[in-house]
Amino acid sequence: MEIGMIKKLDDGAEISLATTSDREELLDFLFRVFGRNAPNHKRFEVLYPDLFITSDDRISDHLLVRKDGKIVACVGAYPMTVRIAGCDIHGAGVGQVATDYDYTGRGYMTALFKEQNAILKEKGVAMSWLGGRRDRYSRFGFEFAGWSFRYSHDVKTMRGIERSRKIARHPFGEFDALTSELYDMLFTSSPSFVAESRERLLERFSRNSYEVWTATPAGSTKPDSWALISGPSNTMALCAGSDDGVLEIIAAGCDEFGEIYTAMPHNASINDLLRQHCIFMGTSLNTIHVIDPDAVIDAYAPYTHAFDDLKGKSFKPGEFERIAFGPEPNGRNVFLPFYMPGIYFV
Repeated sequence: MEIGMIKKLDDGAEISLATTSDREELLDFLFRVFGRNAPNHKRFEVLYPDLFITSDDRISDHLLVRKDGKIVACVGAYPMTVRIAGCDIHGAGVGQVATDYDYTGRGYMTALFKEQNAILKEKGVAMSWLGGRRDRYSRFGFEFAGWSFRYSHDVKTMRGIERSRKIARHPFGEFDALTSELYDMLFTSSPSFVAESRERLLERFSRNSYEVWTATPAGSTKPDSWALISGPSNTMALCAGSDDGVLEIIAAGCDEFGEIYTAMPHNASINDLLRQHCIFMGTSLNTIHVIDPDAVIDAYAPYTHAFDDLKGKSFKPGEFERIAFGPEPNGRNVFLPFYMPGIYFV
C-alpha cells in the first residue's frame, strides 16, 4: 500500500501510514502518552530499537491519526510469519496502541483498527496478537485464546540436572555467536518460532539485552542447543536444539541469575522435562484476533479436518478465536496450537 493519507474522518482528522518524517514526532507522542501514568516508562526507541529504525518500510508499520496538525492516535502492526507445530501462520504483532488523552472518546482507535485490519488482510495476514487486556481490546476483536505454559526455575529445582555440556555465554553485541548452523536448528527442533531471516532475528537481540547461550556436548566442538536469555528480565525467550542441552542452559542461567522464567507451547516435547524441574508452572492465554478465519484454517493444514465446516461462515467478535484456539471445550477434540516466542511480543 502506498504510504500517505488513507482516509479522512468526519471531524476532519486524517488516517495515514507513518513515514520517516513522522518518526521523531511519533516517538515523542508515544513517550508522552505511555509516560502519563508511568513516569519511568522507557522511550520506545530504547525498548524496541528494531521497530523504529529510520526506514519507511519499518516506520510504515504504524498507522496514525492526525488532528489539528499533530499525531493524536497510533496503532503499530508488525507482520511476521510464525511457524507453529510445522504450520506457517501469516500474522502480525500489534503494539504502540495509544491515543492522546485530550482526544479520547472520538472513535479514533476504532477507526484505526478497522483500517489496520483491512491493510493487514490485503497483505495476506490471517491473525494478529497483542499483550494487552481483553477488557480493553475485546471491542476491537481481540480475545483470550491459545494455551501456553509458563515455568519458573531456580538453582534448587535444577540441581538434579546432569551437567555434561560446556555452557558458553555470548554477551549482547556478539551476534556472530548465532551462526547459520545454530540458526538452522530453529527449523529442525523448535516447536514455535518466527520464520524470518537470521539478520532480522539478530536485530531483535537489542531488546532487553538478550544474549546467546550455547551448550556443547563433551568431546564435541559444536553446540547441540542454544537459547536467548535476558538477564534483566531473567527470561529465556527462544531455544533450539536438544532438550537436555536446553535444560543445562536453564540450569546455568539459574546459577547466574538465581531464577529463570521460561514459556513453551503446549506441544513442545521439553514440557515434560520442565515440569520436573520448576518451582511452579502456570497456563497463560494469548490475546489474539483472527482477521481471516478461512486463511487460518488453510494455514493449519494438519489440523483443519476438524474445522473445515467453519470455512465461509461469519462469526461474532471473539467467537472463532474461542472455537478454534480454546480454552473452552469446542466439541471437536482438537484446538489449533498457538504460541508466540517472548522476544516477538511488542
